[in-house]
Amino acid sequence: MKRMGRGVSAVRGNSILASSSVRRRSFGVMAAALGTASLMGCGPEVDGGLSGESTALVVPRYEVITQESAVDSGSFQQLQVACPAGTKALGAGWGVLDETGAILDGVATYSAPSWDGSGWMVNASNKSTYAQRWKLSVRLLCAPFKDSAGYEVVPFETAVDSNGWKQLQVRCPEGKKALGAGWGALDDTSGILEGQALHFGPSWDGSGWLVNAHNNSSFAPDWKLSVRLVCASATSLPTHEVVTQETPVESTTWKQLQVECPAGRRALGAGWSVLDDTSGILDGEALYFQSGFDGSHWLVNAMNLSTGFSPEGKLRVRLLCM
Repeated sequence: MKRMGRGVSAVRGNSILASSSVRRRSFGVMAAALGTASLMGCGPEVDGGLSGESTALVVPRYEVITQESAVDSGSFQQLQVACPAGTKALGAGWGVLDETGAILDGVATYSAPSWDGSGWMVNASNKSTYAQRWKLSVRLLCAPFKDSAGYEVVPFETAVDSNGWKQLQVRCPEGKKALGAGWGALDDTSGILEGQALHFGPSWDGSGWLVNAHNNSSFAPDWKLSVRLVCASATSLPTHEVVTQETPVESTTWKQLQVECPAGRRALGAGWSVLDDTSGILDGEALYFQSGFDGSHWLVNAMNLSTGFSPEGKLRVRLLCM
């Protein structure tokens, strides 16, 4: 069930769609409201919450920027979204929607923060045969950071070669935690190609990310996988938690999972994995990957592309919260 590439290649993405619309929502996320959570019994697994006395967060203001492209019938759209002045990108989600705002099957062919964390760019395609007219929606999560927070966007790349499939496992510098991550398939000049993420998951402790991807471009067979990891000092995020949730293992090809941050907390970023019954990684594809309008949760629709090898699988979502 591999998707054939369209050959949308070397898209540099230096322009913002003039007809796009922007909505901005601000939320206060203060340490006083974010006491350490203790989740008991059934439900998501939570890793990384810090116990003991709460300290003031270095990110006191939290904003969700929603931007949408114009509705049209083209198969490819691009959005470049900027954080408000004085804030930096945490993570971002995307969705392909029909003209009424209903969710369609889509795929991101590139999704990554800018080098300085001031914004995020997403390229996406409509995979739905149900609706030919569609729009791209991107939600960018932003917050201000003091210098002491050590905010940085750390770039990683593989070597350039013609192997169609590549993997990158990356980690934040010592003493830092991941906020979010982005990826892209690039040619040897770093021009953007049409890529396909097959696995996009943060580590269990929130310090790194694993990305498997494929080059779907017929324009440039030689390529590299780029991953940009957004990191900040662990001491500046005392309530940083990784919430992990999975669907049951079954043979249904398409799966959906909505994961919530603990009460009073907000999402930083998220990742997804399609796994077999032993939690081995399968080739998957996210069809919708979007945060809630207030950043309290994340919704993922995904498909198992490895049905020939493993017809039964599960969807895992890891949500980074603060």
